[in-house]
Amino acid sequence: MKRKVILLVIITLLSSSISGCYDRRPIDNLALVAATGIDQAKDKDKIRLTVQIIKPSVIKGESGSGGTKGQSVWVLSTTGYTVLEAVRKFTEQVGRNLFWAHNMIIVFGEDLARQGVNEYIDFFNRNPELRKRSWILISKGVDAKEILEAKFDLESIPASAIDLLVKSEKDNAKVRAVDLQEFSKLLVTPQVSPTAARIELVAKDDLRKKEKKAKETGAKEPPKRVRANGAAIFKEDRLVTWFGEKEVRGLLWVLGEVKNSIVVISCPDDKDKKISLEVTQANSKITPRFVDGEPVINIKIKEEGNLGDQMCKENLVTLEGIEMLERRQAAVIRNEIRLALKQAQEVNSDIFRFAQVIHRSFPQKWKKIKGDWDEIFPRLQVNVEVDSEIRRIGLVKRANEAK
Repeated sequence: MKRKVILLVIITLLSSSISGCYDRRPIDNLALVAATGIDQAKDKDKIRLTVQIIKPSVIKGESGSGGTKGQSVWVLSTTGYTVLEAVRKFTEQVGRNLFWAHNMIIVFGEDLARQGVNEYIDFFNRNPELRKRSWILISKGVDAKEILEAKFDLESIPASAIDLLVKSEKDNAKVRAVDLQEFSKLLVTPQVSPTAARIELVAKDDLRKKEKKAKETGAKEPPKRVRANGAAIFKEDRLVTWFGEKEVRGLLWVLGEVKNSIVVISCPDDKDKKISLEVTQANSKITPRFVDGEPVINIKIKEEGNLGDQMCKENLVTLEGIEMLERRQAAVIRNEIRLALKQAQEVNSDIFRFAQVIHRSFPQKWKKIKGDWDEIFPRLQVNVEVDSEIRRIGLVKRANEAK
């Protein structure tokens, strides 16, 4: 990952050399930002901006700059009434201008996210340097600053580790990962609410105890570890609730974004023993209709998968056994969708984009009801149909038995 960062920097510098002298900025005058965090400051009228800056020694490839030999980044914070004001204050600390082209993540603290993020997103959308593929993350229970202070064993640049973590959990349908471009688009889409990935500290309560003990004894503070899962659910630009792993996968089923995941069910002969079903393909179809003047949503999920492994003593490699697995898998998927729907309707947040679906299919009828959507969505009737099909089951009939 360090080599990738260095390569990106070289490409950037070569591009600026080719384009001439206009607006050129030597690398020695820049501070490369890898991650950004925004929190509510102690002064409630201000925000605290935290940046993770890649050390120049890493860019130049000097030895001893990464891994266990030393930290590859600085984590610095300033405050301001606006993001831009806070950004300009960093020059006083580092003596360089912040360079945003390599920023990978933007983290909002929970307290700030509950107040609204729209006015702070504006800076990043106006910044021509910052790439719009930066992940939008919401930190649960901790400040964004603490997320940027987390340490990783396999990556010298923490922002790179978080970027890889989010991508991995996205591929496994454990997180609703949204970048700046998509998040900003959803913010301005009428009647639709955005979501973002949830990020948090691992074993936060235990970490706090260790930190307190370290301060009392003068020992080194324990490293902060993070995990990304679930989703932050918004109503307009305000955080209103959290989705866990079941609820977020329920949302992803509806949006058609489950591409690879594992569904775990119990063995028919022993509820304590489990079966893993590997999802290999899934798609979603959302069809609106009107019944007695009221909108109704029909969701159909078609999913295919394989029998990954199982602990059961019973022979499942039969027609009846396969049909049983398909029924149970479909029931799990329906339940996850129901959990997501229930929680979203409780906070009146149309994260499923039902409003857009109705608008496209029935534009004239939508004009009549769009003004009442906030009253309609919480009581909207949603029917869910799931068709699960197991394609491959292998040659092993029972656990610990080979054919």
